[in-house]
Parts: sequence; C-alpha cells; structure tokens
Amino acid sequence: MPSPFLFGFEGTTASKATVRLLRETDAAGVLLLARNIASPKQVNRLVRDLEQKVGRRLVVSIDHEGGWVLRFTHGVTFLPGNGALGRAGDPELARRAGAVMGRELAAMGINFNLAPVLDVLGPGYNPGIGIRSFGRCPELVGRLGAAFIRGQESHG
Repeated sequence: MPSPFLFGFEGTTASKATVRLLRETDAAGVLLLARNIASPKQVNRLVRDLEQKVGRRLVVSIDHEGGWVLRFTHGVTFLPGNGALGRAGDPELARRAGAVMGRELAAMGINFNLAPVLDVLGPGYNPGIGIRSFGRCPELVGRLGAAFIRGQESHG
C-alpha cells in the first residue's frame, strides 16, 4: 500500500528524479502546480508518463478552485469562483460547475482536486479566503459545497 504522501516537483515532464522519488518513497502521488502545467494535453501526457514509469496508478492532485484560483491559462472552462456561486445560492449551479471541472480534470488524468474551499466567511476581512468562500452562512456553504463535490465526483 502506498504511503500517504503527495509530492510536488519541478518541470512539465516525468523526470528521472521525480520517478525515482515516487518509487523510492512509495508515495501515493503528486500535487500539480502551475510550474507543472503548460496545457491540458501536456498534463495528460505527464500523468500517463509518470504512471507508466512508476508502474502504478497515482493520486494526481491539483488545487483548481475556479474564480481566481486556477492552474491553467487556457484549455479549460474558466468557471466563477465560490463567491459568485454563493451569491447565486443555487445548489444545481454549483453541482454543474463541479461537474464541468471534474470532467475536464479527469480527462487530463487528474483524480483529486483540492476544491472546493469550505471556509465560512467570518465578520473580519480575510484576504486568504475572501471570494474563495461560498459565503457567511454555514448552511449555504455546506449545501453548495456538497453540490459542487457531487458534481466533481460524477466524473471520478
């Protein structure tokens, strides 16, 4: 059973050093960051190469939330962030946004998205969360977050 670690790495290809790290540590997988991404096609090739060279399926994670937290500059649907979805207050819209995101990430071999943010906005200004939150109401955050997650999960 793989160890519960995800590693970040440099570059846009499956380097010998990255493959060696994954094999030697038996890490569960990788965390993709902007430094690993040139295009969706390149990411798909990277994931296939890593899994083939490591010899097993990997957890391939990314922090791709929508809004202003996106790791791609082109080739994906640019969805509204949680703040906009929270203002709309429609769980079906949140589910559909999650489904679009899940479908596009799955097509690239990404199987674990570190989204959505489920922080509830408090009374003070929090620049780290702000528009990344669905809002101030815990019940609304829960409903929209669950719908968004169901949408992503519908595509694996």
